[in-house]
Amino acid sequence: MDLTPLKTVAIATDFSEPASVAVAWGHRLAALHGARVILIHAMGSAADHHLSEDESRRGLEGIAALIRAEGLRVDIETAKGPVAEVLLSTAERVGAEMLVIGTHGHGIIKRLLIGSVADELLRHSRIPLLVVHPRDGERPVAFRTALVGVDFNDPSQRAANWALRLLERHADSKLLLLAATQVPLTFVGPDAPAMPLVEVAEVNDSAREGIQRLTQELGGHGIRIEGLVCPGTPTEAISDTAADRKVDLVAVGSEPRSGAVRVLLGSIAKDVVHHSACPVLVVR
Repeated sequence: MDLTPLKTVAIATDFSEPASVAVAWGHRLAALHGARVILIHAMGSAADHHLSEDESRRGLEGIAALIRAEGLRVDIETAKGPVAEVLLSTAERVGAEMLVIGTHGHGIIKRLLIGSVADELLRHSRIPLLVVHPRDGERPVAFRTALVGVDFNDPSQRAANWALRLLERHADSKLLLLAATQVPLTFVGPDAPAMPLVEVAEVNDSAREGIQRLTQELGGHGIRIEGLVCPGTPTEAISDTAADRKVDLVAVGSEPRSGAVRVLLGSIAKDVVHHSACPVLVVR
């Protein structure tokens, strides 16, 4: 388990309002860890109104100056090309441990607007993504409570480790581990109802055992850990619990898995990003 402070945080910006929210959250994260900040801009993107290279760099330098005023090291990177490709290749080249990105819009409109960039990043990024929404600019920028959707396989356990790594070491900090217990069904026939593949009690028992095991593995680092087992679909359970508990951050794994407790985090990571009331950390 790696709980060392982050060294390099990359932040994508196209100078839009959602990008300014991403900068705020990425800046706060870097400040907590004393990390270097890399501001990345893909020139010619639709949102930058086709600024010239000099105009883009001046815009980046203006943002960098505000962050440097707090004593952080900031570098800027610009490149021409498809936005997602520029962001990923640049973040990997500079050794960023995390890429912070903003999304646009809400609901169906949001799905359309983030499809060409954020959705592509969710599919292809090999480094963790912190995805923030425009409404996240209206909430305190904090990393004290995180909710992790877990299915007890590698991606979700890595998400739990990352969430623990990002949390502030504060008396109020808490890590919530949530297992959704939607029972998988099998289709019997046109005249018969679908039948559960496993008993509900078996799913619940497996979830509770997994939560207890993971809680023990992650304990002992000065962060309170609470396990939750919730009925329903993963997206609903994660989104509703995050809103009810007013968490600062949701974290999910990005690859689908199956088992007695089938959460399929990879297949629902995009839906969690769309529906979450707070920033979402997506970990491969």
